[in-house]
Amino acid sequence: MNLGLTGRVALVCGSTRGIGRAVAKLLAEEGAQVAVNGRDPKTAPFPADVTVPKEAERLVQDVAKKFGRLDILFCNAGGPPAAPFKDLSADAWQKAIDLNLLSTIHLARAAVPIMTKAKWGRIICLASIAALQPLPGLILSSTARAGVLGFAKALSDEVAKDGITVNSVCPGFIAWRKPPSGESAHRRSSPLPSCFWRPNGPAILPAPYLRLMVVLHGPSSNPSLFPLPPSPSSCKRSSRKNARPV
Repeated sequence: MNLGLTGRVALVCGSTRGIGRAVAKLLAEEGAQVAVNGRDPKTAPFPADVTVPKEAERLVQDVAKKFGRLDILFCNAGGPPAAPFKDLSADAWQKAIDLNLLSTIHLARAAVPIMTKAKWGRIICLASIAALQPLPGLILSSTARAGVLGFAKALSDEVAKDGITVNSVCPGFIAWRKPPSGESAHRRSSPLPSCFWRPNGPAILPAPYLRLMVVLHGPSSNPSLFPLPPSPSSCKRSSRKNARPV
């Protein structure tokens, strides 16, 4: 691909592993300067807990100061735990909202003024298929990330005039532990659009879907909602023992 990202500066949150790391790697291959974020200062050059408003704001400002600009923001902070409604406390609900919805808002609040001044910006919000099609046990993710979709769409309408696009991406399940022996090779050759987190490596995403995420960072992207498979029905055919909601 040649997306015209050479020289652009991208802040990819949650990019020390999983989907975030895979996106950061592809953006770097496209010529972007990528700021890698995570909570652990030992593994992230730009450490911050984006659920904390002041830390999210500091993160965006630090990246803009370091590189002299901020063109791309990939909002990603992980997923809330799976549990039925009856087992969820008020604190669990607040943490889920902080993790998914409010972290995205905190990051956007800090980034939009910078992008507005430059008259160019790309914001991509990582949501989940659960925001579109509720899945058993994922009521926290369905609720918080549905808010992300609404926020992204509303924000896109406001900032389009300033050359800023806002997109949401809704992937399915990823494996976060090493799959059972033999399963990884099977999944890689399977027609199911599954993806795996490899120890010491990026998430294994089907190439067309991962490329789509990166295309949204380019100059020609338009505000849209892109649900990415697997669908709930295809998830039932795959083992969830080693999977977690995105």
